[in-house]
Amino acid sequence: MNEDASQDFLQEEAAPFRADALHLAEYVDPVIEVFKKDVDRTLLRENLKLTPNERSLKFERSMKMVFELRRSAKPNV
Repeated sequence: MNEDASQDFLQEEAAPFRADALHLAEYVDPVIEVFKKDVDRTLLRENLKLTPNERSLKFERSMKMVFELRRSAKPNV
């Protein structure tokens, strides 16, 4: 099978999957739509601009603050 025939064969075989992918791309989940109004997507976008390492460091700083707040809220016995 030459390269052109091979490409044609692959395109024909992949056609049903492309149709499914297009269908899925158009699908709107009603549950997600309900929750979208309560989510600040700007924060998600800002976090996605960070590298994985930067997100990890940001999470670590947040957790340190949470632990410090919990520690300071415990009564001194």
